[in-house]
Amino acid sequence: MVFIYDGRWSEGSKAQYRFVGQALASQGFVAVIADYRLYPEVRFPTFIEDSAKAVRWILAHIGQYGGNTGCVYLMGHSASAYIAAILTLDERYLRTANAPPDSVCSMIGLAGPYDFLPLTAPTSRTSSRQRRISRARSQFISWTEASPFTADSRHG
Repeated sequence: MVFIYDGRWSEGSKAQYRFVGQALASQGFVAVIADYRLYPEVRFPTFIEDSAKAVRWILAHIGQYGGNTGCVYLMGHSASAYIAAILTLDERYLRTANAPPDSVCSMIGLAGPYDFLPLTAPTSRTSSRQRRISRARSQFISWTEASPFTADSRHG
């Protein structure tokens, strides 16, 4: 079981989630808490690419700890649930990291942002909100590209 920690892609560390690894291990899972670089050091999709590289490393080494070298289960909470979902549904990240896409056997997402709607409707909110949305849009390649729900239609 690979747990990718939450932190809004901008904070946190795997050390803060030791308790998750311990809880999973107490239930018989070989548990790994994956790490990734954070914003503002990196931008989308680097944290996904880092997580794909972690999956590759885990597949290569998990056998030493009694784990299944052909199958991993991805788990994430909040922002990291998104990472787990996109790695499961969009094969290009694992392929680019030289990890077999079919090695992800299942995914558990806890309260994740799974779709990014195109926030284009007129709003009565302040103009500063619109500026924040515009800046966020410019940091992502596109809402469709970032959504795990459209992965199959893009690459299937």
